[in-house]
Amino acid sequence: MDAFGHRPEHCAIFPVLLRRRIVAFLFVEHTGAALARERVDELKSLASAIAEGLAALIVQQRSRA
Repeated sequence: MDAFGHRPEHCAIFPVLLRRRIVAFLFVEHTGAALARERVDELKSLASAIAEGLAALIVQQRSRA
């Protein structure tokens, strides 16, 4: 919490998964008590896109070695 500079009142954390392993988290701070279902689905898609990007970077780095 020190890194944020404050304690968030409402937040959501979505895992970023590569091969069924958590490699990062998508942290979202929001103002309401609950996220709308549509927003949750969008954020899950974003976490998946982050995983795909990380996987592509790993492949790219391996091909350079």
